[in-house]
Amino acid sequence: MIMDLPNEFYYGTTIQKNDAYVIDGELKIRRTVSFRNVVKELTFNLKGGKNICAYCGKSIEYSKMTIDHVYPQTMGGPTITNNLVPACRKCNSDKTDMTFEEYMEWCSFSTEDEQKKFLNLLRRKKEGMRRRKEYQIPEDWISKKRITTILLDVKLEDCSQTKKYRKIESFFNEYQYFQKPIVLDKNRFLIDGYNTVIFAKDHHILEIPIIQLDNVEVIL
Repeated sequence: MIMDLPNEFYYGTTIQKNDAYVIDGELKIRRTVSFRNVVKELTFNLKGGKNICAYCGKSIEYSKMTIDHVYPQTMGGPTITNNLVPACRKCNSDKTDMTFEEYMEWCSFSTEDEQKKFLNLLRRKKEGMRRRKEYQIPEDWISKKRITTILLDVKLEDCSQTKKYRKIESFFNEYQYFQKPIVLDKNRFLIDGYNTVIFAKDHHILEIPIIQLDNVEVIL
């Protein structure tokens, strides 16, 4: 898929902004740089200024702004610009794991009882989706790759005891699939989802869900 990008973008130190940059419609990002940090700055650059909440429309101090996943991470939402918007802390907190449409419907209710009933319905709906191994993101974003075709920098330390790894393990044991796809660049280099890949390797899982960004390239 194609990730939304601005026409111009530079990220790095005040002297050399070459840790990540957009050129000819592609994002080039150094392998030592945090993809999530870059995507956060890309989102602020793309989505109507740095201090306007996408949900309530209020102007907020930049230091108090957050980035929200339109499709929640708990239902497969990736950390890419297509799925991120600037949001004030209140809206981000209130939205929890709702989609944009679900949150707007929740906001339309005039009483707390109505909102609670709606949330209970949503929880049952999302649990049903998990039992059916479904994501709440566009189907054309996702494909599958054999684990042996994915390129990554292997870390020396054992990550099997970390909270992220244990969370992946717990979810997989409960539902028999991964909570969200990993993210690859156009050359199949891993840019988000390291613990998922290591868990799959540890448990001899041959294929995993992926989102491949055809206009993003990891560079040395």
